[in-house]
Amino acid sequence: MDVDVETLVFDRYDIQPSLNIKGNERQRCGDSNPSTASLKISGNRKVPNYKQFLKSGQNKASLIYFLSQHLEVKVPDMIAHDKTLVIAGGYPNPQTVKELSTAATHKVEALASSHAEADTRMVLHAVHLASSHHRKMRRHRCPGLVVVLSE
Repeated sequence: MDVDVETLVFDRYDIQPSLNIKGNERQRCGDSNPSTASLKISGNRKVPNYKQFLKSGQNKASLIYFLSQHLEVKVPDMIAHDKTLVIAGGYPNPQTVKELSTAATHKVEALASSHAEADTRMVLHAVHLASSHHRKMRRHRCPGLVVVLSE
C-alpha cells in the first residue's frame, strides 16, 4: 500500500474523567492514579518507572503533547514531498488538528472535535479522507492511539 496520508489520532487524557465514559472506567479499575507524580517530558529526560508514569492521565497527556511537538518539528524534513501526516488529539487545545507536509504545517478546522476517544474522532477523519478521494484506508489501533493509512 503506497501511503499518501498518515493520520495519528490520540485519545485525550486531559479531559475530566467525570465527563468521559472511559475516564470513569479507568478510575473504577484503578488504571488512573491521581497520586502518581507528574513529570515534565523533555527529549533527554528518562522516566524512572514507566509503568507507574503511565498510570497518570496528566503524564499521558504530557507525553502525547511532547510527541506531537517533536513530530511537528521533525516530520517536514523526513517525509517525501507528496506525503502528509495529520495529528489530532496531540495538542493542549483538544480541537487542534494539524496537517504536516514538506510544504507547510497548517491547522485543519474541518477536523476539529472535542471527543475524548480517538476511535470516535477517527470516523470524522475517515469521512474527510473519503471526501478527498482517498478510497483505500487501513486502520491500526494501539492503546490510546489510532493510525490510519490512506492512499
